[in-house]
Amino acid sequence: FVSYIYATRAFKPLNRMVKVAKEIQETGNMSLRIKVDGDDEIGQAAKAVNATLEAVATSVADANSTLNKVAQGDFSVRMNAPAEGDLNTLKVAVNDSVGSLDLTMKAIETVVEGIESGDFSVRMDPAVSGQIKNKVDQAMNVISQVILEVNDTLSHMAQGEFDHQVTVQAQGELKSLAENVNESVEQAEMALDDILRVVLGLSEGNLMQKTMDKFSGKFNDVGMALNTSLDNLSSLILDTNVAVHNLTDSVEQIHQGSQDLNGRTQEQASFLEESSAAAESMRHEAQDLSELVRRFKISDKDASQVSLTLADKT
Repeated sequence: FVSYIYATRAFKPLNRMVKVAKEIQETGNMSLRIKVDGDDEIGQAAKAVNATLEAVATSVADANSTLNKVAQGDFSVRMNAPAEGDLNTLKVAVNDSVGSLDLTMKAIETVVEGIESGDFSVRMDPAVSGQIKNKVDQAMNVISQVILEVNDTLSHMAQGEFDHQVTVQAQGELKSLAENVNESVEQAEMALDDILRVVLGLSEGNLMQKTMDKFSGKFNDVGMALNTSLDNLSSLILDTNVAVHNLTDSVEQIHQGSQDLNGRTQEQASFLEESSAAAESMRHEAQDLSELVRRFKISDKDASQVSLTLADKT
């Protein structure tokens, strides 16, 4: 019986150690400790276990604190609690990971600042390793190439050259941007070619050409305005042709009237000339007759009658 009592007392601390170990295993509560009743071998073992639990709990708490601050965007924190063995290995690994993340985030921040300022040549820090660097650099290469080709295409378009397009392979919004720029260039070229066709026809006197109605926006407005102008010009030219034709007829009638008037005037001039000649002849005859009368003596009555007769003839 006495042996049983001693055995029970001896195994009691061990039972407490087992109980605490199981509870920590089940709950993950690193704050649990083993009650130490003495300084014998079992007590020293309990103290050693408690010290190990304390070291582990300290390292876990330090790691949690560090990672929580990292999760909040503070990449300057590090694990500072003393650690030994595997716990120190954990500490070094966490600090290295946070340091690498800090370097990566600073590199990304530099890239973002470059994008914000319009500088698409910025790339990740070469010290950054892993897929994130490759992905960011690849994305920046695509963005830079798209922007470069868009600028080049628009520059040539501004100079009246429509043979340049964005050819870089892109995805998402960049792909939409490239497609929209290319479509705009194509629409502008088609619209200008169509307008040029109509203008060239106009220069050759062809007013029947019209612009197509498949364009939109300002191109459609220009095309409709040009078509309206051509219709108005055609009407004006038609009205002018009619007026010129009428004017030609009027001038022809005036010319014919002038010719007729000239003929009648010439006839009247000839008649007046003949009448004048006849009058002159009659005047001479009257003078001759008067001279003959003066040569012959006749009665006053007869002389008066002759005078009246000669007066009538003149």
